[in-house]
Amino acid sequence: MNDDSTEYWLNWYRKCYKLMHPSQESVNLASGLWKQWESDPSQRPDVIQISSRVQEIEKGFFTELLKAAQALTGTDLKVEYCPFVTSSYNLAAKTTSDGYIVLVDDAFLQFLFLLSNVLVHVAYTDFESATSEALKLEISDCLHRGYVRRLSYSVPDQSSIARILGGNYENTEAGGFLFQAMRTFMLGHELGHHALKHSAQITEKNCLNNGTALTLSFDKNQWHEELAADAFGYQILDRMLKGGPQIDPLHHFSYSFPFAPLLLFDICSRIEQKASQFKGLPFLDGAGYTHPPLAQRRQSLISTFQIDDSDDVYGYLREALDDFIPL
Repeated sequence: MNDDSTEYWLNWYRKCYKLMHPSQESVNLASGLWKQWESDPSQRPDVIQISSRVQEIEKGFFTELLKAAQALTGTDLKVEYCPFVTSSYNLAAKTTSDGYIVLVDDAFLQFLFLLSNVLVHVAYTDFESATSEALKLEISDCLHRGYVRRLSYSVPDQSSIARILGGNYENTEAGGFLFQAMRTFMLGHELGHHALKHSAQITEKNCLNNGTALTLSFDKNQWHEELAADAFGYQILDRMLKGGPQIDPLHHFSYSFPFAPLLLFDICSRIEQKASQFKGLPFLDGAGYTHPPLAQRRQSLISTFQIDDSDDVYGYLREALDDFIPL
């Protein structure tokens, strides 16, 4: 086996990380349960049944994104998708001799899904208990335990988050769509690196953290490449929002959230700040060594695609975010 092939690296990742391998059956299962709920909101899907297969369902969604990327580039992109869990990354990607591997951190996706639903519920309703200390503690625990410490996290049945997830159907639907829009941009960004044939030229850079010398990887080309990948990711999101030839927008995008990447940057900046505090590391707002600061990436998207950052819904969601992860 070629020691730089896709197969070689997938086998290596399987030894190191928890990888999941989706099936079309699980994709059909989720679609059927969702349609059943749409036709009869009183009959909620079996959450345990769905969550036990959720990692498998991921790849059906990724397949649609890959189709959009291929339509955008006019090329056949050989890409493997792997949800995983590690101690440090949200997303990672590996170029191999015969393809590309996109790895996405399941701990981050879980937190993003729960937070999306909470933010939508708070922004869309007058839910008095939504800003209660109990719910704030639940979000904080989910962030700290499930994301920062990478420990197993499950939503207690009687928790405020569980009541939100099992409550108003339209809010739960909108929360799911917001999550899918942010995830589309994230994965589209990683696909952009592959489609645009980015290659890193790494040098080493030293910095100090509370008097301790750290060596960090610095890519002199990557700030430009990251902004280009952001633009590609937004084009994928736009295609999935609108649909098009050979593109199935899915039911994921019945709501339009063109500002989703901006909210994602807001969320990432805040949770990175919390994680940096916990680990005693400097807060760099998006690293700054391999990636531009999140504020710069945000402004680049607004300028390139004329995204309306004064959108009322975006404003309501940011206000809700202030309640749960204040700056």
